[in-house]
Amino acid sequence: MTEQGLEAVEANIKSRKPGPCPRVHTITRRGVQAGGVPGRMAIGERLGLEQSLEVSVVAPNGLIVITGVEATDAETAEVFDNDLNLVGNEFPIRLESFRLRGDLKPQRTYLISIHFHSSPEPVEARISISAPDAKSLLILRLE
Repeated sequence: MTEQGLEAVEANIKSRKPGPCPRVHTITRRGVQAGGVPGRMAIGERLGLEQSLEVSVVAPNGLIVITGVEATDAETAEVFDNDLNLVGNEFPIRLESFRLRGDLKPQRTYLISIHFHSSPEPVEARISISAPDAKSLLILRLE
């Protein structure tokens, strides 16, 4: 990475076709605020933090990658609808990521709850599902 942009050996470039930009959000588990780029993540009231009404847009079968110092501790994720009903089964988190199953309805908001090995308190993030044919990547940075 340079000031002029990303540099790569030509043999390593798969395509120069523009694609969807990943969304990167930061969640502070033990802090007092949640922040994000380009929006804020909703943190569960169980952590005593304010909840943001902003949501991250992701495809129905979008990949969610978990990074940051808390990433290796993430164990499972659950998805809830607006009435806080569990949608489907738990998602096991493997290699710090999981993929939505594609059965979430477009233009609706859901809550993702991420559970950890070392803590009974989950971290929550609101997502909105984009069009069925969209491609997207959401990166959740857990600090």
